[in-house]
Amino acid sequence: MDEIAIIERLKEIFASTGRDSDDRLKVGIGDDAAFFAPRASGVAVASDLLTEGVHFDRAWSDLYAIGRKATAANLADIFAMGVPASYLLVAVAFNPEDREAIFDLARGIADECLLVGARVIGGDLSRATSLTISMTAIGEGDAVFTRSGPKVGDALYLTALPCRSLLGLEQLRRSLALDSESIDFHRSPNVEYQSFLDVAVNATSLCDISDGLLIDGAALARSSTLSINIDSEALQAHPEFSAIADIALALGMDPLQTVLTSGEEHGPLFTASSSWKASNAWRIGEVNVRGASLLTMDGEASEERGFSHF
Repeated sequence: MDEIAIIERLKEIFASTGRDSDDRLKVGIGDDAAFFAPRASGVAVASDLLTEGVHFDRAWSDLYAIGRKATAANLADIFAMGVPASYLLVAVAFNPEDREAIFDLARGIADECLLVGARVIGGDLSRATSLTISMTAIGEGDAVFTRSGPKVGDALYLTALPCRSLLGLEQLRRSLALDSESIDFHRSPNVEYQSFLDVAVNATSLCDISDGLLIDGAALARSSTLSINIDSEALQAHPEFSAIADIALALGMDPLQTVLTSGEEHGPLFTASSSWKASNAWRIGEVNVRGASLLTMDGEASEERGFSHF
């Protein structure tokens, strides 16, 4: 099967993505570039690069799950700006021996896009010795939420307790199966995309938990020139913490550190007024005037630990 035939088959797979009523897309897959008419006054664009051996391991995940995982990471970056994702560009470099399997990757991408009504509108293919996936997601809105909006006195919130990806990863590393839900989540995160749009109504800043609560919390502080304090007791009082602790301890892991450092969670981390009565989020800290430390936990300086490429 040559490149033209591969592209034609990919077009068939991605034809199911997007909204049927979307007549704004004028040119899609198959031309030199895609072309669409924006439906809002602004466009949000985010790129992600995933490489085999760094972001995924094919000994643990099939290409369908990898396709979903890569897409979830990219779409979450758009939703973390407080706007829905509309379109996706996908570039893949792969070993020619994967020529047939690459369609499983495409089906994973397509199924994740279907969750939010996003459409794959183009990309590129290339030869490589190992699998590399590059994605660019596009969203549209009249305003976005950034990391720089926290105000002194704001509270820090999240909608789900982070932990599942790291717990799943550790089980896969050790060939254990103590909690299948966490394993499945690490292979392809179950992202609550609508939760980003729901919390954006009250948020002063917003991001997704991609590198871990400590690193992403520090990112909010760094962008706002303020300080973020995380309340460890609030984290441990979360209704899900006890169940998480049982799994973590069974793996010989510290439950609190698991929550603080688990990356690839892709749930909202945001600030909002401390007077807000949250029904769909859990308060875990506050925003303070910048002192000696960018990030603190229980008032003491904290390291930025979590996932880092370097």
